[in-house]
Amino acid sequence: MRINEKHNICGERLRKIRKRRGLSQEDLAAKLQLRGLDLTQKAISRIETGSRLVTDYELKYLAEVLNIPVRLLLEEEDSETTDPDTVTAENFISAFQAGRFGESPTAHHPDKIIIDVTIRCLSDPPEKDK
Repeated sequence: MRINEKHNICGERLRKIRKRRGLSQEDLAAKLQLRGLDLTQKAISRIETGSRLVTDYELKYLAEVLNIPVRLLLEEEDSETTDPDTVTAENFISAFQAGRFGESPTAHHPDKIIIDVTIRCLSDPPEKDK
């Protein structure tokens, strides 16, 4: 089955997340192989371009290696509130309360979240009661 001429919906998300983690396709393949999933760099390339199907257990391994919830690989590209790398001060609390970060909301970039919240507080301080 193909959707928009692709065999999967997770390839583009996988590529973005892999690159944000600073991993090459070979690095990701090596991490997956250490966990017991025999995927090569070529297979990861084919997944990312949408020319290869992805099984449910492969999604599980990919998510574990990237330290993200599986559903993050399946969501639409512009879903900022669920991507731990793009969380802003405005959506951090609601996303955290909804459990959209998986195990730890600051596991990937705790400094980025702290800096973003600090900058927003300094540039737009809350109004005082009059």
